[in-house]
Amino acid sequence: MFRKKIYGQSKEDTCVFCSKTALAKNSQGLTVCHDHLKDVLEEKKCACGEMMDVKESKWGAFFLCKNCGPISLKKAKEGVDNSEYNINKKFRPKQKEAPKYDKDKVYTLEELKDLWNE
Repeated sequence: MFRKKIYGQSKEDTCVFCSKTALAKNSQGLTVCHDHLKDVLEEKKCACGEMMDVKESKWGAFFLCKNCGPISLKKAKEGVDNSEYNINKKFRPKQKEAPKYDKDKVYTLEELKDLWNE
């Protein structure tokens, strides 16, 4: 017979360290398997230079940077030198816009040099 799916009962938690089925939580509150019960996930540095905190949500563990925002474990683990992953667009530092040339304005030579250099 077919059993009706119940919301929240079909998800299988996986271990943060080895991707096996997770059955317990470690001291940080992360879901882990029995083999990694005493292991702790170390903090890492973000691409911006800040230390990232390990957080747990209903979707799993992630790193949180004060400047860049949330970064997934997968992205943080792949970027060993922390330059591999892209910072979330919402948290990227805004770039200074270059001044635009206005064709109707008369510029001095100094103003033109400043426009050319920027």
